[in-house]
Amino acid sequence: MTAIEPVDTHTCTLNVYLPYAHDHFGDRAAIPSFPDAVTTRAIMEQCSFATAYTLGLLGTDDVPMYAMDYSEVSRPEELVKVSSTEVSAVCRFEETRANDRRRTYRLAATSTLTAGSSTLARGRLEVAVLRKNLYRRWRGAGVVRAGHLADPHSSTADSGAPGQQPHARSRGVLDGLSVSDDQTTAALRLPVGHSYLLPLSADHVLARLFAEAARQTVLAAHNRDRTVLTSLKLSFHQVCPLDEPVTIRAVRIRGTAKVTTWEIGFRSADQRVCTAVADTALVHSG
Repeated sequence: MTAIEPVDTHTCTLNVYLPYAHDHFGDRAAIPSFPDAVTTRAIMEQCSFATAYTLGLLGTDDVPMYAMDYSEVSRPEELVKVSSTEVSAVCRFEETRANDRRRTYRLAATSTLTAGSSTLARGRLEVAVLRKNLYRRWRGAGVVRAGHLADPHSSTADSGAPGQQPHARSRGVLDGLSVSDDQTTAALRLPVGHSYLLPLSADHVLARLFAEAARQTVLAAHNRDRTVLTSLKLSFHQVCPLDEPVTIRAVRIRGTAKVTTWEIGFRSADQRVCTAVADTALVHSG
């Protein structure tokens, strides 16, 4: 086993902007909804990596590979009322380096979104970092990138509402959706060219796309006007290539009158590539 050096910690505080119904986060422009665990996950992800690059924890020759990703919204109804100018993020990084000439190491970031003394959301991500040359050697030659794939919207896309970004047409990430009392199944639909969910340079299914697919899958079984995803934990088991179909199965594992917990599995080439646990909750729109 590779010996691990002692952990270093780094903390940074940032002012952040809450995008609410921004197309970057899926289908919210078409179906308005509360800010949720996927929205706040995206904010904390951006804050974490901005901190990592600013502090020199990540460099341009580093490739971060997700191991675990968690996000939780404390009170969705309150998050709607908060002005984006009042929100700040605190990111605390833990760093462990392997004694192999610093070619690989792990980073863990814990983030909290606050407004004054109120905690709005919290999250954590853990990544393994490879040097770019090692990553390319590991992935091999001829790997399929998103830019190599045909855009399924190229001939049939509508132009979207006035003022929407070009990627607004790629909101949905599910095909073949099937909903029953206790489970939802679907196939992952790759939003080729979507600037956030699947940029053309991507050579595998990204964590953010798994997050949005999990969100859309579980919300398909609920009343979208009153239900919000309040927490989401993603665990990544292996790299998911872009040239293999991905199936999704979400199973309701427990529920109350207000909160439902789902377990979501993603499989590609008959292999488990990602698993997720998500909570949905009823909220009051008034």
